[in-house]
Amino acid sequence: MRRYVGGMSHRIVIGCREQCAERTPVLASSARRIAGFVNVRPFVVCSALLISFACMLGLQPHRAHAAASGTTVTSAAKGIALTVSTQWLDGSGYRPIQVAVAPTTPLLADQTLHLEFHAKLTYYPGNREIAVSQDIELPAGSTGVVDTIAVPQYFPFHQFNVEVWLNGRYSSKLSQRGFGGAGIKLEGLPNVLVVGSPVAGVAGAPPTITPFLPDPDSSRLVSIFPGEATQQQYYGVAIPPTAPGTKASLPTLITVPYDRLPRRWIELSSIDIVCLKVGELDRLAASEPERCQALRQWLLAGGNVIVFDVGPEQKRADDAARLLAPNESLDNGLIAESWTKPNVSDFQDRLKTYGTNQTPSVSDAAAPSPDQSPFRLRRFGDGMVVAADTDDLFAQPAQHWIWMLNSVGTERWLWYRRHGTSYDRKNGDFWNWLVRGVGMAPVTEFRVLITVFVLAIGPLNYFWLRRRRRLHLLVVVVPLAACAVTFGLFGYAIVADGLDVRVRARTFTRLDQRSGQATCWSRLSYYAGLAPSGGLVFPDDVVVFPLTANDDDSSDMLHRQNLIWSAHKQELVSGWVASRTPAQFITVRSRVSQAGLRYVPPRASAAPEVENQLGSRVIRLLLTDENGRHYRAADIAPGGRASLTPVDDPSEEEADIYDFVVKHQPGVPEGFVPPSSYGYRARRRYYYAGTNLSLPAPSAGTNRLEVGLREAVIGAGKGSWSKPAGFSLPKRSYLALVERSPEVVFGVDAPREEDSLHVVVGTW
Repeated sequence: MRRYVGGMSHRIVIGCREQCAERTPVLASSARRIAGFVNVRPFVVCSALLISFACMLGLQPHRAHAAASGTTVTSAAKGIALTVSTQWLDGSGYRPIQVAVAPTTPLLADQTLHLEFHAKLTYYPGNREIAVSQDIELPAGSTGVVDTIAVPQYFPFHQFNVEVWLNGRYSSKLSQRGFGGAGIKLEGLPNVLVVGSPVAGVAGAPPTITPFLPDPDSSRLVSIFPGEATQQQYYGVAIPPTAPGTKASLPTLITVPYDRLPRRWIELSSIDIVCLKVGELDRLAASEPERCQALRQWLLAGGNVIVFDVGPEQKRADDAARLLAPNESLDNGLIAESWTKPNVSDFQDRLKTYGTNQTPSVSDAAAPSPDQSPFRLRRFGDGMVVAADTDDLFAQPAQHWIWMLNSVGTERWLWYRRHGTSYDRKNGDFWNWLVRGVGMAPVTEFRVLITVFVLAIGPLNYFWLRRRRRLHLLVVVVPLAACAVTFGLFGYAIVADGLDVRVRARTFTRLDQRSGQATCWSRLSYYAGLAPSGGLVFPDDVVVFPLTANDDDSSDMLHRQNLIWSAHKQELVSGWVASRTPAQFITVRSRVSQAGLRYVPPRASAAPEVENQLGSRVIRLLLTDENGRHYRAADIAPGGRASLTPVDDPSEEEADIYDFVVKHQPGVPEGFVPPSSYGYRARRRYYYAGTNLSLPAPSAGTNRLEVGLREAVIGAGKGSWSKPAGFSLPKRSYLALVERSPEVVFGVDAPREEDSLHVVVGTW
């Protein structure tokens, strides 16, 4: 479609185009002709309905990767061919939009393309849009380049526009408008990325966008999920079920060659599970180190990797571990623990996720021996690796899939539980981490001022004017005084809240000083008296997920957001933080970092020392040396040194750290009543795959931030906050409370940080 076509007719046209364009040439041609009209006419709607009916009769897609939504468009002008592909798995996170630029004639000079990618939610009342801008350079003599635009996806993308400027001049022929969009997947299914072997290319050919590979037969994996979860819908047109005798594929599974994996870990942020053979991992690490590093950083930030074909008794499991955790950082650390066997109690006939009433019962494998299991598990940072001995992961019994997923846990392989937020349902925890004391009316002050105003404007004013025989001035004095008091109250509220940006942060940071890897999960709450003119600026190694209350049937965010990608940073220029309106974000950072604490061994009779290289004041510290002895310290300035005091019983120090953390627990401000959700009708789910799976409600307590804090402060395996009974830190590790995490980014210069909590765990 070249122009906006509104209402339900637009929904039908776009839905039919997306569903039918991939089935038969005749229907694809018809869909293109329908979408080419400028205005909606009755026969257009009728044609669309006929095509939709034909699609639902059971016409099967020709491609094997049916789960990849989106489309690919091509345009050419002024000696340049532009191809834009939006195909990827639907889901929350950064969607990698691939852009291929190739010259059609030899280039004598460098060319600069400025692209504005617009993703729109068009048929929902209160349309939403996100615009992402990026420059692409095409050097002289080049055969072409392929680049990626990372587009945050927090709502269904129903329509895409691409506006193009070539060397500063707008090109209508290179621009594309109104082509097919994508949706948001059901929250009850994981997004699975299978890594395959590269496709042989033609030597000297221009670079192209990622070719999807045929998906494996994942019938057994599909069988463990409820039927309503696997029948995903797009724009009111359901994907038809797989015909008998054909291979079934999970609706949220795609297969990509390892040489086309994303180069930045943020482009994997919508993926829940990555599956690959150990041999593919070897070749990935050897031939594509940048892509391997992206996979590694995604894993450390909370991703899940299943490495299979490791051989009997997991002979190659350690090889996979060394590739995923470089620099020999595998011994007794918090970043990578030893392989563990799965719990036999997790071997069941159904997934724990959906309850007994919704998950099909599967019984296709004999009960395992307590001493033997077909896979092992190992934690890497906030992520999890599963090493399976099978040479064909998707041919193993369905009950083994259930065992693996139950062992990993839904708080890891379901996106909304791993991040603790939903873009389709109410997030009740939004109100428990507000910046304290802002955004609320100063009731006591207002009562005093109004009382004084009533007394002054009433009897006092009357007697004063009567004594001067000017009672006729009451009609002038009263409204003027009312206006003055009203503006005075408004000004008082502004001055009380201030005009700067106030931030309340809750962060958990892991530092592996042996490999130089750092990950940081944070929950940032903003209140801006005046929205920052430049918006928020984050590095390109940080993913930013808005946390909205969703108390009614619309998002709390503004209807349009703008983002600009430049050299190693993302500028959230507008639409993200509004003046005098609470805003929250979940951010995750994964990168190479030199921050840490340097342990200085004891000399002669001197006690051991620690040097603070975190760039922030250390409030409290509990540390263990290479022999497992515990030490503590407090109030260490940035760049400073402090002597370590031996601790015979670490439980006392752990209790003090626990008390400090509890004082900074989330909670609804005193006197604040969260808005009622009585009017929540969930109309948004009606538009894009709104099947109710009765999944557990979104909770911030399941995200990796809160889980990491609990494990660090009270020990692993705790589901709620309780006084620690005492536990020992692993050797050569530490737990620190700091004034500000070295890895957190607020996005604004010099914000007022208040009532924050920053916890750092590390290995050295």
